Amino acid sequence: MFKKWHIKIPDWFFVFFPTYFVYLLTIYPTAGTEDSGELIVSAALLDIAHPPGYPLHTLIGKLFTFLIPFGNIGWRVNLLSAFFGAATIALVYLLIKKLVKNDYISMGSALLLGFSDIFWSQSIRTETYTLHTFTLVSIVYLLFRWHESKKDTFLFAASLATGLGLANQHALFLAGIPIIAYVLITNWKVITSPKIIAGSLLALFLGLSVYAYLPIRTSLGPYDNPAYIKHEGLHTWETFINFVNRKIYGGTINVTEEPAEKTDGNIITNFATSIGDTFGPYLVNYATNNVNGLFMMLRIIFQQLFFLPIIALAPGFYYLGKKHKKFTVLLGGLLFFYTSVQLLFINVNSNLHPYTLFSNRPFYMSSIVILTIVCACGIAFILDIIENKKIRLYLSSAILLLPFIPLATNFSANNESKNYLAHDFSRNLLESLPPNAFLITTGKDNVTFPLYYLRKIENIRPDVDLEVYYGRDCVDQDLLENRLIEKEQKTVFIDLLPCHYSSLNLTPYNFVYAYGETENLPPEKPAIYSQIRGIRSKMDYMNNRLKGLYYLKLALSDLENEDNLHQYFTKTLNEIPEQDSFKWFIDDFYQGKDTNGMF
Repeated sequence: MFKKWHIKIPDWFFVFFPTYFVYLLTIYPTAGTEDSGELIVSAALLDIAHPPGYPLHTLIGKLFTFLIPFGNIGWRVNLLSAFFGAATIALVYLLIKKLVKNDYISMGSALLLGFSDIFWSQSIRTETYTLHTFTLVSIVYLLFRWHESKKDTFLFAASLATGLGLANQHALFLAGIPIIAYVLITNWKVITSPKIIAGSLLALFLGLSVYAYLPIRTSLGPYDNPAYIKHEGLHTWETFINFVNRKIYGGTINVTEEPAEKTDGNIITNFATSIGDTFGPYLVNYATNNVNGLFMMLRIIFQQLFFLPIIALAPGFYYLGKKHKKFTVLLGGLLFFYTSVQLLFINVNSNLHPYTLFSNRPFYMSSIVILTIVCACGIAFILDIIENKKIRLYLSSAILLLPFIPLATNFSANNESKNYLAHDFSRNLLESLPPNAFLITTGKDNVTFPLYYLRKIENIRPDVDLEVYYGRDCVDQDLLENRLIEKEQKTVFIDLLPCHYSSLNLTPYNFVYAYGETENLPPEKPAIYSQIRGIRSKMDYMNNRLKGLYYLKLALSDLENEDNLHQYFTKTLNEIPEQDSFKWFIDDFYQGKDTNGMF
């Protein structure tokens, strides 16, 4: 009588569930660093995120805010990344299983990807990257099913997934040529079929139609967003295109970057020079700046899989070439475009500012995913050449143990379950202000977006008049004096010390800095500095920057106590990479010099 209650659990669930469970254990409890706060607000209030708008992420994020009836709004939208991160792993498992016909290899390889450092770190915060990897792997999986079944419905579904993916991240354009090449070598006759062409284009534009959200939202009512310059909305075609193309953008970050050193005698450079005056200089620039970057990128990517590609990458392509020759073109093309070609759009070299090096990491996720699939095929090839069935079975089973290595190694670094650093840092900024104060925030995305979240979602200090300063030039005395007049204030406040701070006569006040009259300000609240939860020794670059700012504020809160100054400046130096501006700031502070724009 229990037969009717029998429920068959799909095999992919045993990959999805443990991955999702680990992500839930380590997920940010609220808005975190970087774009997190802004993307959460955009989803919760159906606003428009920074260019290109990420409409797909916004609309799906909105679903998470009301389909999940518990937890704060930030945590609910964070779950979107966790869900699509785990869903990507489940799809990778299904695809590998079709390629190698081995459950152990499929499960072990997929979980190895799921617990890799970069993939894990983007699955526990509100960001657009796991939704991107999910759409990319969906396209690859659907194209394989199309090839396998000869059913055009899979091709139409892949076209729809492509349109939807482009409504989330433009990085999917890099997959365009490999996808088209695979479709043509699989069945070039599709281009002679009006039905298939029409169906594919219709599905593609149906996915892209999500972008209609942007002008529709503009017409429904006002919205504001600190990430791009003010404009009258996306009412015209030109404005819409410029927005989607990122030409309307105010959220730039000033990063001091040094060009990569040029080397003489490089074979590739010499070859490029010989091509001619027209195309040669372009290749020279690419070769000089990016060949070393390619090796640096590959080292980071290989490291995510514990350098498994060193032994499994070549065998993987050999295995694919023998058993899935046409599919090799797709995977090989994707790997090439998401590494070498991607270097046309991002800089990778050892001389980059730490911010840029850290910000590049999520762009490697697509290549890590593709590399995982190829390496799984390489493992299958290695096992196939082992004749002893028992040894082959033991080694195949042992692959299931591989994911425990990154799980143990990366757990501490990615356990953000108690990390309220960005939330509490920004809340301290707001709570330390007197009533109806005017605050200029210069902290760029890392400070501004948490402030945006707190005011919009948690309704903290709506009385504060907040100006988001995204200018490339440093805040100077003229700007501060103008704001005193324009805002009819006796005092204006700034969240972070600007460059040339020594000439501005700023006074530390609670968790901010005051300019103008300070005699009649309410008494300071020293207890406010202890309200930072979740600080730990091993954190990522953006959290470390906030830690440095926090310790800097503690130091400047008691200028007369030299022991405290030394203690907190030392903490700042220990937490922040030497290349970062805090070291220069502190050196200059001790020497009584100006920072010359370094901070």
